Amino acid sequence: VITDKETSTMPAYDPAMDPIKVEAVFAKVLGDTLNIKMYEVTLKPGDTSLLHTHPDYSLYVHQGGKIAISANGGRQEMDLKAGMGIIFGTITHSAKNIGNTTIRLLVNDIYRPRGK
Repeated sequence: VITDKETSTMPAYDPAMDPIKVEAVFAKVLGDTLNIKMYEVTLKPGDTSLLHTHPDYSLYVHQGGKIAISANGGRQEMDLKAGMGIIFGTITHSAKNIGNTTIRLLVNDIYRPRGK
């Protein structure tokens, strides 16, 4: 479901699928400049974020837990550990906290073309 394959182009930005709009109840914007949006996501046990699209992005796990990511018709469960840093390519997905702890993530969405 989630890959680490490099692609040379990013899909067009769809404001209706922006994570901040879709996940507004779970997200707190910390910065939005230089085509990078930095925000914190907090998911309590059982919380589900609706389908949304990230451009290339990174996340840092402040507070870990177990999460299920659904994308492209598949589902992947991940154990997020505090202190983990992960870099992802563009993806449209939803997520659900399937554990017993609150998950807190620092996310950086990168809204600019990749360099070659």
